[in-house]
Amino acid sequence: MSSQLNTVSVVLATFNGAKFLRAQLESIAKQTLPVDEIVVGDDGSRDDTLEILEEYQRPGHPHKLPLRIIRHERQMGPARNFECLMRASKHDIILFSDQDDIWMSDRVLRSVKALQVTDADYVFGDATIIDEVSRPSGQTLWNDVFFSKQEREAMRSGSGFNVLMRHNVVTGATLGIRRRVLDWVLPLAEGWMHDGWIALIAEALGTSTMIEDPVISYRRHRHQQIGAVGLHPIRLARFISNQQRSGLELEAQSYRLAAQRLLHLGVGAAKQPNIEARISQLETKAAFLEQRARGRDFGRIRRLLDAPVLESARGYRRFALGWRSFVVDMLAPRSSHKAKL
Repeated sequence: MSSQLNTVSVVLATFNGAKFLRAQLESIAKQTLPVDEIVVGDDGSRDDTLEILEEYQRPGHPHKLPLRIIRHERQMGPARNFECLMRASKHDIILFSDQDDIWMSDRVLRSVKALQVTDADYVFGDATIIDEVSRPSGQTLWNDVFFSKQEREAMRSGSGFNVLMRHNVVTGATLGIRRRVLDWVLPLAEGWMHDGWIALIAEALGTSTMIEDPVISYRRHRHQQIGAVGLHPIRLARFISNQQRSGLELEAQSYRLAAQRLLHLGVGAAKQPNIEARISQLETKAAFLEQRARGRDFGRIRRLLDAPVLESARGYRRFALGWRSFVVDMLAPRSSHKAKL
């Protein structure tokens, strides 16, 4: 590996993360390939998060880390926090870290090797799911987000953009990118979390590679700021109840912003020869989301009867999770009032 590709920045967003932060920092400290810097953005923690971070900066600490801490004066939220950290990072490979997970000891080494061997623009992997006391749940993150074997094969064969048009399968806690990707993805568009936006734009303009085995233990707990919905019945019920017309309209707008970004960057910036087709896909998905949003104005029976069957079936297969998304649309509550178009 070239010396340049051995240089790694970790970007770590924190907010009241004291309960699990030490375990994460210890796992980074014990990597088989050490990182060159860890840029931490603290979003106004009121617990012992900052004290723990400063502890790992001290020269006498047995697992001293190359930490650089940015304290935000105003709370930014996770996406803007990570945007700030990406801009502040210095090295060629940028690995993303949540505050409450635990990295496998070779996460850095495998991520760097995967990017170098394939010359891909970004890498992501699977994760084992653990609970608050680090007990494995028996589930993996990819299974939990319905990342099927067929979709994995599509990602491997270069059809990852079609997968991401259905749903995001890239969790930020396992994500790594080359520095050149920043020119494509910054600034982050409104309405997007950092991982979904980075994966979609980088897949549209470049290439990806996957690490099939878990690279981290992904902690699921009741206080986490962001995370996959998964199969938990309470999370699913909350997700369905929150599927309002306004949310779908905002999601549609977010895909239009993605189309605008690709149009702005132009074909000359891309490795992919079919950017115009991908822009068209993004616009078509936005229109499908707007169609789903309009259905919220009606009761469930009228919603079902009015659905254009063949068009909807194609849309749910191309731009959603098939029958799962259809069921969510049928069960979602009616909008309290019609939104203006």
